[in-house]
Amino acid sequence: RSPMSKPARDGVSVVIPAHNCAAALDRVLPVWASTLANWNRQFEIVVVNDGSTDDTATVLQKRASVPNLRAFTHDTRRGFGACLRTALAQVKHPLFLYFGVDYPYLPADSRAMLDRIDLRDEVLGKQPDLISGARAGTKRPFAVRALGGAWALFWRAFA
Repeated sequence: RSPMSKPARDGVSVVIPAHNCAAALDRVLPVWASTLANWNRQFEIVVVNDGSTDDTATVLQKRASVPNLRAFTHDTRRGFGACLRTALAQVKHPLFLYFGVDYPYLPADSRAMLDRIDLRDEVLGKQPDLISGARAGTKRPFAVRALGGAWALFWRAFA
């Protein structure tokens, strides 16, 4: 391997910041483990319990048998960014994927992004270092659309 070549990017670390989301976390962990096991990559699931006051710690103990699960705990709530920093300092694999339990993402949604990072540009022969995605096509609630429309109308009228 030449000094300028990139390291192999086979393994993926999935990070889940968790604050007071015991019920959702209990449902999500086995699904992520099952999905990742089918991706033919090494993986780990890293959960950072961000000072939860519900049963999040109990769920993590109960789910300790989930393959490749690692859990870390903040004594007090520090926020989403602090959870990511804690996890980033601990992950074992070069690919880093994160999501919040309360977001409308499914584990299968991440496969397309993960596959994309392995593709090489046909013109320059380069691989991406970062893939960012968002779920599209979900209908926004009426209140959100109405407020957005009112805000746009306000700026058209007064600006």
